[in-house]
Amino acid sequence: MSLYDVVHAPQPRKRDRKLHILIAIGLILVLAAFIPIPWAVHLQRQYRHFINGLGESVQYAKEQGGLYVRQDGRQFWSQDSASRLYLELNTAGMGKRQNSAPKSVPDAELEFGNGCILRLWEQDVWDGYNRKWVPGVFVWYQGADGTNYMYDTDQVEWRVLGKWVPGE
Repeated sequence: MSLYDVVHAPQPRKRDRKLHILIAIGLILVLAAFIPIPWAVHLQRQYRHFINGLGESVQYAKEQGGLYVRQDGRQFWSQDSASRLYLELNTAGMGKRQNSAPKSVPDAELEFGNGCILRLWEQDVWDGYNRKWVPGVFVWYQGADGTNYMYDTDQVEWRVLGKWVPGE
């Protein structure tokens, strides 16, 4: 009997496919749970950029003594800075982000004089929680840098928001 007869070569290990599948499923579930977090942070950052830009536009209009308003087929200079309108939109919070604006003429359009424009539409908004259409507002804002931000919200109605659009 030789020395090599006593040593046994180890048998190759069988790989457990079930374990690999469970690990893969676990990784997919972890990724699915954490991907919405950066997306929500991104949307919140965009909303903050919009609301800060709108606040700066309102401040600019206040310093300049007014802004241009288009409403009901009329265009006029208003000495109101739209600060109450800004407060209402800020209080309503972030609505549902949209990719395109309505094709109709806006119910109100404000030009702040610093290159920023705010357009508002009275519009029914889908309330996914209660599964019905409810009165709301579509908001479109173009910043001084040309960036558009648009969303709809049911947190404020046009009958409330419309009365804070600056008048003649």
